[in-house]
Amino acid sequence: MQSILWDYLNSLKGKKIAVIGMGVSNAPLVKKMLQAGLTVRVCDKRERDDFDGLSELESKGLKVSLGPNYLDGLEGADVIFRTPGVRPDLPQIANAV
Repeated sequence: MQSILWDYLNSLKGKKIAVIGMGVSNAPLVKKMLQAGLTVRVCDKRERDDFDGLSELESKGLKVSLGPNYLDGLEGADVIFRTPGVRPDLPQIANAV
């Protein structure tokens, strides 16, 4: 099972990845992607003070788009992972797709 995950992550190399929502469901995904050396941007409506350990992840290459205009970070993404709580029909998501 682990090799399937790493094969998939390796297939994402060279792509710009956006992850919408840095909650329980996406935090482990983001960490795995950073371990694999991928370019990842987290887009979350919360503010920096709402996160623990964000600076550590940024030191590993994570980019962030936070606050009211968090979905502006989707621009130019090749792959978008969306947390279940974010509607897929938001205009910014539809435009990015």
